[in-house]
Amino acid sequence: MQILNRCLLNIYRRMKKIDEEALNQVNRQKCKCGKNVVFYETTKIIDETDRDVAITIGTKTHIRGELYAFGKCGKIEIGRECYVGVNTFIWSTKQIKIGDRVLIGHNCNIFDNDTHPKNSKKRNRQYRHIIHYGHPRNINLNEKRIVIENDVWIGANCTILKGVKIGKGSIIGTGTIVTRNIPSNSIVYGNPLIIHENNEEDK
Repeated sequence: MQILNRCLLNIYRRMKKIDEEALNQVNRQKCKCGKNVVFYETTKIIDETDRDVAITIGTKTHIRGELYAFGKCGKIEIGRECYVGVNTFIWSTKQIKIGDRVLIGHNCNIFDNDTHPKNSKKRNRQYRHIIHYGHPRNINLNEKRIVIENDVWIGANCTILKGVKIGKGSIIGTGTIVTRNIPSNSIVYGNPLIIHENNEEDK
């Protein structure tokens, strides 16, 4: 019985390895990778743009999360020796540029856009389009470039919003929402609550 169990376990491991290699190959076809880039079973690479190469990943980087370039011209650039954690979503409709040796924990969100229109009718039309056809290619989501410089550490459960620059060597504490530029070599944490009137809502 023990011999049979070991045989079944070995078969399972071989099949799992074949599945992971097939998934790796699919992901690699959707981006440009340096040497020794590692994808995992949780990795998801999606390119829905008109660009020849929308997603580039540097040497020895490990990706466990989801990279999504959508719209007509989303672009994601990740440098060398980086790490992107499980359930982390990096979604671009303009450009997200990540330097070398950047560590991004699990359950993070990085968006260079609003993801949905502020106007509820436009938002509902966009939602229906996403459900039936995928993301609309021509839609204004107030895109603004994100830059994350070398040697930044972003803790788990953080959100990085559009238009920000995080300076070299900075640390973003767990659960932080980054809404403005962070100087180099800073340690930041916390969630300040800012409430604005939605001037684009239906009258």
